Amino acid sequence: MAIRDEITGKNALFIPMLSARSYETGLYNLLLDGNMARLVSMLKVAKPRHATILIPYNVINLDQIKAQLSNTGIHTVFCRCSAYGDNAAATRKNGVVFEDFLETYFDYWPKFDYVIVEPNTLAVNDRFRSFFKDSKIIYWCVASVTSKGTPWFVKDYEDIDKEIAAKMSTECVLQTQVEALGGLSYADEKGFYDPSIFDYETIFFPFRLSDKNYHANEFKRAAIKAAQICSRNFKVLYTDVNDSGLFYERPDLFVKVPSQKEVYLGMLKSRPIIPYLEDVNILTHINIHEMLYYGCRIIMLENDVYKGQEGVSFIASISDLQDEIIRRIESGQ
Repeated sequence: MAIRDEITGKNALFIPMLSARSYETGLYNLLLDGNMARLVSMLKVAKPRHATILIPYNVINLDQIKAQLSNTGIHTVFCRCSAYGDNAAATRKNGVVFEDFLETYFDYWPKFDYVIVEPNTLAVNDRFRSFFKDSKIIYWCVASVTSKGTPWFVKDYEDIDKEIAAKMSTECVLQTQVEALGGLSYADEKGFYDPSIFDYETIFFPFRLSDKNYHANEFKRAAIKAAQICSRNFKVLYTDVNDSGLFYERPDLFVKVPSQKEVYLGMLKSRPIIPYLEDVNILTHINIHEMLYYGCRIIMLENDVYKGQEGVSFIASISDLQDEIIRRIESGQ
């Protein structure tokens, strides 16, 4: 039985490998870490009753990870741990440091039904397993030796992984891993990652937020209210070319992107929803021609200039903007 099936409704401890650490700041960006995204995906699919997750001390965007897990019914606790090193390679060698950390706080841990461990130098140790002898320990092995070859960053751990697989349940991603590891290893390709969990509709707002002609304040209020009502997730990507900071208070909903031309055109090619609220009866810009050229889904105030244009919808006034945002998000049009 796979991890996603076993931990449903249970109390689980997760000890993940994390690697998205900046060389400049030394901070782990949890929002950009593929391993953290994989873990969030697992939690949302499996729905354990309680999840404790070890993370480094030096992290950013933890609030946004917590937001991803809100309204799931999962009681989630993030526990900062000193065993995470300067990079994944250093962390992978820190099995004893993990053990020392776990032992120091052992009396404070709740009883775990399952312990899901990724650092193999931790999973291999009898001392670690003795801490959680009343829990089922599963080694979550997403990268290892395979029957077809070995990823460069785990070449030194082939024997350790085989030793672990001989002793405990070892969940792999690929059948070729199972062929190489043997023992109690098994593959669960379906449970590796569910990208639909992070899917969202895109609204693009590439305008000067300080220019009243674009109605940025009114759009902001409409988007926030729409997000509370919509059954489908959406995010507003914006440029804020003069750094007004108008959308900064809701980084979970409004995401700033670079204002360079290549990024702007790349966004247009994805055909996002664009609230173009300039009065085009009296003023036009080149960007409306770019948006139409790439087939963007545009919301405009009623006008005769673009009537009948494919992909364009019209509102009578700004007060109708919230309802039109909801309609276009829900319909996917």
